Amino acid sequence: MESHIPSFIESLRYEKGYSEHTLLAYEHDIREFLAFAQDHSWDAALLRYPQIHEYLTWLGKKYEASTVARKIASLRSFYRYLVKHKYLSSNPFLLIKSPKKPHRLPKVLTVEEMNTLLSSLPDTTPQQKRNRCLLLLMYAGGLRISEVANLKLSDLHLNQKSLTIAGKRKKVREIPIGSIAAESLKNYLAFRKEISPEASRSEAVFITKKGRSITPRMVRYIFHEALQHLAIERNLSPHALRHSFATHLLQNGASLRAIQEMLGHSSLSTTQIYTHLSIEKLRSLYEDYHPHAK
Repeated sequence: MESHIPSFIESLRYEKGYSEHTLLAYEHDIREFLAFAQDHSWDAALLRYPQIHEYLTWLGKKYEASTVARKIASLRSFYRYLVKHKYLSSNPFLLIKSPKKPHRLPKVLTVEEMNTLLSSLPDTTPQQKRNRCLLLLMYAGGLRISEVANLKLSDLHLNQKSLTIAGKRKKVREIPIGSIAAESLKNYLAFRKEISPEASRSEAVFITKKGRSITPRMVRYIFHEALQHLAIERNLSPHALRHSFATHLLQNGASLRAIQEMLGHSSLSTTQIYTHLSIEKLRSLYEDYHPHAK
């Protein structure tokens, strides 16, 4: 079974356009299951449902429901691949139901917190200009960490104040970024060559001292360094900027369909999570101001 993993991962990379992060997760999930099966002397090619349920029980004690759901999806996809290529006759994970994921609202910054964060960022050295521009762009355009890290100079349309973004599964979208973000980009790009002598050889917008594209890990570091300027105890990731982008648009009257397009969501149901955030805000306001709320 293990011998088929590389070709399966390659099929996901080129046919589905999955990110490297997702591919690593799928490969880990499959190898983890095969190791479990080997430890229990199971034939992974001839699985029975009681064996699968035993494995799922083990997973449930070790991982959260969302992680278990992903692992089931990984194995279902792997066995589907094996059936498609006639290595197996049936997919034992086809009828296995994934556990329900807990309903969690995304963490966001308020408009006031966003303004404080962005105004507190230093803008003197080329690296500081880069970092401020990067975080501002993530909020202005609702960008994912990978999208801002992979942004190319050819993706910038500063005169139109817009970007071309290659999102998940290489889905391309055009997004507006506004005057403030466009000016920040112009300001940073004027000093970009001072970050690295290799700048002229790189197509990446945000570069390191070696002239390479900034990594997602560096994006997280820059964000967490920026949070030190705020008195916030919440555990936030850079993805909170994307959530804040969508939430603030919705609160100011933007349609869900427009937000869906700008975020690059394939389904409107994914975007609808932000309506729950607005409802929570309304409930808070109601409880604070309505005389019969309490």
